[in-house]
Amino acid sequence: MHENMHIENSIKELARRTPSSDLSHCQNIDHYIQKLGFNNRHHLKTYLSAQKPNSPIFTQLAKAICAIREPSTEPYGALEFVEYRTGYRIRGGYNVDVHDIWLGLDADYRDVRIPSGDFDAKRVVPYTRNDADTTIYVIENLYELQAWEKHKWQGMAVVSFTLIQTHYKHFFASEGRLIEGYDEDHARKVIQARTEIRRILGNSGLTIDEVL
Repeated sequence: MHENMHIENSIKELARRTPSSDLSHCQNIDHYIQKLGFNNRHHLKTYLSAQKPNSPIFTQLAKAICAIREPSTEPYGALEFVEYRTGYRIRGGYNVDVHDIWLGLDADYRDVRIPSGDFDAKRVVPYTRNDADTTIYVIENLYELQAWEKHKWQGMAVVSFTLIQTHYKHFFASEGRLIEGYDEDHARKVIQARTEIRRILGNSGLTIDEVL
C-alpha cells in the first residue's frame, strides 16, 4: 500500500508542478498516467493493487517519474555513478561524482571538499534533457534515492540537498580536517610536487597507489 501511494502521490505532484495550461488538474493527472503507459486512473490503480510488495514495477515507475519530473525551487545537489575514485563512496563501495565545493586544505595539504546545494537544477535539468538528449533524474525522497542507489541508475541524479545531508552524512566528514593558518608557499610546493609525480607515473602507465 505504501508503494502504491508513493506512485500515485508522485503522479499528482507531477501534474501540480508541471501542468499543461489548457488542461484541468484532473486532466493533467490523466496526462501523466498515460505518459507512464496506463490508460487511465482505474487502469493504474488496478494494476498497482495486483502487485506484491517490493515488486520491481514500483521501482521502474519511480525511475520513470524521476526521469520526467521538473525540479522545484528547493536546493539540490548532483550525484552520478563513476568508475574512478572521487573521494565519495556509497553503500556497496560504489564511487560517485558529486557536485561539491572547495573549502580549503587539511594538515597534509590535500583538498577538503563537501557536497554543495547550489546546483542550478531549474536551468540545468531542462537544458540537459532537451538539448543533450540525456537522462537526468530528479530525486526528492528517500524511497527514490534508495532505488537509485540499489539499482545504479545510469545518468545524473539531481537530489534534494536536504536528502543528501541526511542520507550521506559521511560525505561531509572531511570538513573536520580543515585547517587554517598554513604556510601557503609550502603548501603550493607540495601540491605541485604531487602533480608532477602523478604526471610521471601516468606517462609510465602507473598510478600513485601502485608505488606507495
